[in-house]
Formats: sequence, C-alpha cells, structure tokens
Amino acid sequence: MKPDSKKTTDGGVEDWLRQHVDKADFLVVFYASVPITGTPTETVGNEVVNVTPQQLGSLPGDATVLVAVFQNKDRDKLPDEMKPYRCFDISSPDAREAFLCALVHEPIKPKQSSSAQEATAAASRVILGVLASVIGSYERTQAFVTSNVNETFVPLLNWGMTGVVIVLLVTGFVALLRVAAVSLRSMLNINLPFDWLPGGRTPWRRAATIITSLAIGVIYIVVFQPKSKSLDELVNENLGKWAQRLKASRGVRGAITENVGQGFEQVWVTSQALAGLLGFESTANLPEPDIWQALTFIDRARIVDLKLKSGAKEKLAKQLAPFVKRADFSKLPPSFPNFAWVEGDIAWLSGEAQLSPDAKKIIKGYQDQYFTFTELREPEGWGYFEQYDWGVTEVAAWVSIAETRALRVKNPVWQADQPALLKRQVRDIIQLLKNREIPQQRGGYSPINDTTVPSYARTYSTIMALWAMTEAASPELEIFTADELKELHTRIRSAIAWLAQKADPEGWRVNPSNPTKYTPFFGLTAQTLCILARVPSTVEKADYPIFTTIKRHLLQTADAWTKRPVKENDRAPDGDRYLLPTQKVIESSTFLWYPWSICLMRNLSTDRALNDSQQATAGKLFKRLRQRVVEFGDFVDSDYNYVAAEGLIGFGWMSGGTASQ
Repeated sequence: MKPDSKKTTDGGVEDWLRQHVDKADFLVVFYASVPITGTPTETVGNEVVNVTPQQLGSLPGDATVLVAVFQNKDRDKLPDEMKPYRCFDISSPDAREAFLCALVHEPIKPKQSSSAQEATAAASRVILGVLASVIGSYERTQAFVTSNVNETFVPLLNWGMTGVVIVLLVTGFVALLRVAAVSLRSMLNINLPFDWLPGGRTPWRRAATIITSLAIGVIYIVVFQPKSKSLDELVNENLGKWAQRLKASRGVRGAITENVGQGFEQVWVTSQALAGLLGFESTANLPEPDIWQALTFIDRARIVDLKLKSGAKEKLAKQLAPFVKRADFSKLPPSFPNFAWVEGDIAWLSGEAQLSPDAKKIIKGYQDQYFTFTELREPEGWGYFEQYDWGVTEVAAWVSIAETRALRVKNPVWQADQPALLKRQVRDIIQLLKNREIPQQRGGYSPINDTTVPSYARTYSTIMALWAMTEAASPELEIFTADELKELHTRIRSAIAWLAQKADPEGWRVNPSNPTKYTPFFGLTAQTLCILARVPSTVEKADYPIFTTIKRHLLQTADAWTKRPVKENDRAPDGDRYLLPTQKVIESSTFLWYPWSICLMRNLSTDRALNDSQQATAGKLFKRLRQRVVEFGDFVDSDYNYVAAEGLIGFGWMSGGTASQ
C-alpha cells in the first residue's frame, strides 16, 4: 500500500519499520542510483514505504532483507548499510525471473544468525573471556608461565592474553545487548528509547554500541576479574602456608609431628620447624609459650639416665589406674633413657600400643616426684625418635640451631631465667658436637658418639656441626667467653678445611670414604655452600679454590638442574648407612635441592669470588627458581613436615649474609 505522509518522515519510517519487521517473512529493498518517480499501485497484500539507507540502518541485525537493483552497475554503488544483504539484479526479464524463482524455491536465510544462534555465540564469547581471565589469574597457571616462558616475553604474553580477554568480552557483550534489545522489542511490541542497541549499521549507532559494551567489559575486568598475583605475593603466600602447616602439626606435648595430623612428635622435625619458623616470623605470629613448650619437649626427650625413685612404681600405678588396665608396675625396669621409654614400657605392660593423652599428662605432671635425672658420662643427645637410646650428631646440631634462633627472637616474652638456660643448653650441645669430631679426620664429624673409626666421617654430620657452631659463635649472643670463642673458631676452620679436602669439583658426597665414587648430590652440595656462606666474618679462614670451582660448575650445569622436578631429590645410598662393626644404622636421609638452591643462587649473585657475568647468571637463576615456588608448595603439601621447614629456611636465607648479621 502507499504510505501516508506521516510515514515519510524519518521518525515515521523508522517506527513503521520497527513495527512491521517482525511480522514480515522478509523485506525487499529496491535500490536505484537514479531517483524513481511514481508509486506502485498494487502491492498484493504487501506494504510499501520509501526509505533511505540511513533509515534502513535502524533494522535489527537478524532482519531478513533482500536487495534488488535495477541496473547491474548499481551493485557497486550500494550504500554501506545495504552491502551485508543478499543482492539481486532485476535489470532484465530473465534476471527478474531468477529473482522470483529464488523467492519461491530457495530458503530465505538472513545475512546474520538467528537470535538464538547469536545469543549462544555471544554467551560463548563471554564465558570464554571469563574462563580465560580466571585461568590466567590461577597461581599454578602463572607459575607454569613464569617457569617455562622466557622472562622477557612474560609481560608481552600477559598483555596479549589481556587483549584476547577484552576482545572476547566486548564482542560478546555487543552481541548480547543486541539480542536482548531485539527480544524485548519483539515481546513487548513497544518503541524502545534505546533503539541504537540492536546494532544498527549507521556509524553513530555502531560507535554507541561499541562504547557501551567496551565500558561493560572494562568494568568487569577492573571490578570482577580475579587479580593476578606478583611473584613476591606468590612467594609470601606459600611461605605463610608452610608456616601454618607446621603450626597445625603441634602435638599434645607442644612438639611437631612428622606430618599434619599423624605421626609421632619428633625432636628432629620439631627443631627443624623451630629453625624455619623463627627465621621467618616474629613472636607476634609464633607466641613465646609455643616456643618454650616445644623447647621443653626437646629438653625432656634428651637421652639421660632416668631412674624411678623408691616407691614410685606403686604411686604411678595408683595415679594411672583410671587410664591403664591390667598393668603390673612391679615389672617396670629401674631406669630409662627418657620419658618416651617410660610411656612405651607402661603401654606394653598394659597390652596397649600407646598410652592415652590423659595417661601421658599424669606421667608428665608427676615426673619430678617419681623420677631422678642423671646425665650420662658420655652425653648422647637425641636420637631420631625418643625411643632411641643412642644419639645422632645432626639431630643435636638441629636442636642447637633452633635454640640459638630462639635466642635471636626480637622482643621475646621470656621469663627472666629462660635466656640463660637456653645459653647453657647451647653450650652443652656444642660440647657434645665437639666430642663427635674424629681425631684421624680432623674437622670431620661422626654421626654417632663413636669417633674411633675414620670412615664414620659423614659430610652431613660435618656441615650440621659446622652450622651449629657457626650460629652459636655469633658474638651478640654472648654464649661463650672470648677464649672459648677462639677455640670454637679453630673448630670451625678445621671443619671448613675438611670439607675442602673431601670435595669433588662437582660437589660433595654423603660418605667421602665410599669407594664407588658416585656423583655428588646437588642438594647436599647446595646446602654445604649455603652453610659455608654463614660463617661469621669474625672467623679468619683460608680461601679454598675448590669452593669457587664447585660454584662455577653449578652455574655451568644450571640448564640441567633448574629443570629438575622439585620432588626429585637424592637419598643416601644404603651402603653409607651402616656403621660397622656397631649395630647402629643411620637414616637414609633425603637431601632437598630446591630450597637450598634458592639460598645458594641468591648468595652467588653477590659472591666476590665470581666475576660480574657469573654473578648476573646466578641472579637470573635465582629469579627463575623463585618462579617455581608453587610447584614446591605442592611438594610441601604431599610430604613430611621437614620439607616445609627447610623451605622456610631456604627462602629465609635468600637475602644472603652471615650468621653474625
């Protein structure tokens, strides 16, 4: 039909188009580059209106539109608003026939997707954008990228992925806004005041749609997108988790168990945990009562001559009667190495695997009334567990390190006599360690109190004794007199000389006397070099070229060991565990490489024994290793507590320095 005059105005035409576009199967736009005079007299049920290309731009994106031109040359003159649609040339009878056949026989498909398809595609882009932003902010994703991509390209990759996320979100929001506006208009059959939202084809409508969608995308990224973490934040977050893990592993007696929620309270891991926590945190996060309770457990677990007082068996039986059944206390032996043996013997007499916590509290509460303590003529120190009646050198060294670190705690809430007591205990332990030096291996230390066999000397026992003496020798702690410090410095120099003598160009082996000459352990080597770097500057020591040789070797082979899984650590060979002709067998210790390499590379980045290029290489390796902190965190979560403790120590030492600083 011929439109009335109201429809020929811009607003009238656009209103008419909006009202009728959803009613028609399709619209046919006839275009001529030369104005057409007259109006069709018959429309055969269809409606006709004169439109301009700009008015056509108000059509929704999913409208089915066909364009017909009266001259073939008009194809090249089509306005931009009409170019997206399917075009037919009707300049000849044959062409018009083809056009009619197409209308009758061919399915009419819109240039753009249907609303449902477009909504699905738009939602998919938005979902992909959100997923990409979430995955990109995931700490393991960041750790993987920083570990496997050259650090020069990491910022470019981050910016590139941010661009991809923005494009996905903006294009998705554009399409969703268009579909939403079209759907609302169709359902409500109203004239929406924000008609530009359907994605009109005029430049200003396109610009308005893009600007609105871009604003939504930016708001999402700024407000809702998970924030990515810097490497420092990742490191600090993981250190906090490791510290919390150790705190959560406190047993009923205040000591640390082998693992979270399981295992025995152990002197060794308790000392390691204290050394790690006290080097990482202040007393604000680790209250003094917790420190002292752990140290008290350690002191009570020391191997001594523990004897029952007269009449104590009967009194113990009476006190423990509510908790222990069918136990004949008369069968208790007269002496024990420590209270763990007391608890174990009573449990055995009662037919139980172990005593209840209440029973253990009773024994602890009456220990001074029912028992006497006598020091052994040759102090043993501490075993791997309380059930051992022979001590291990490295466990005693760890105890000394924990106690010296406790003395360093800033603003402690010690009772008046506690620091003095700790200093006396450190002095006793250092004397025990001195007694473990093997005379025929001057500077080399035995893992047990037997020093008559030169082949007993072990690298780990030696470096732990060296570390304990180094920490205790700090002048500000005032543990030793000037003359005692002088003698202690001599011991330190001897241990350093022994390490230089037993070193291979690649590092150190657990047992230098082992004839198989297996490859030195990287973890043990890194820890040894870190401990050597802790020797106070007040100790006059010789310069051993072999140490520099080892450092350079580690830098030269970094491409291999920096790619090593953090869980892949060396264990002492079985043959190195046996201390014949005794029946004592030492642990097949695992030597972690990752935390000690963190410490080592930071130290080497400022090591004056290396040139500028080597120091720069160490600095780059230090950064690369820090980027694997999440991977090591996974290892911490899946293994024993000593892993978390050594992780805290390694990262705590990464600032370099000596024990006196």
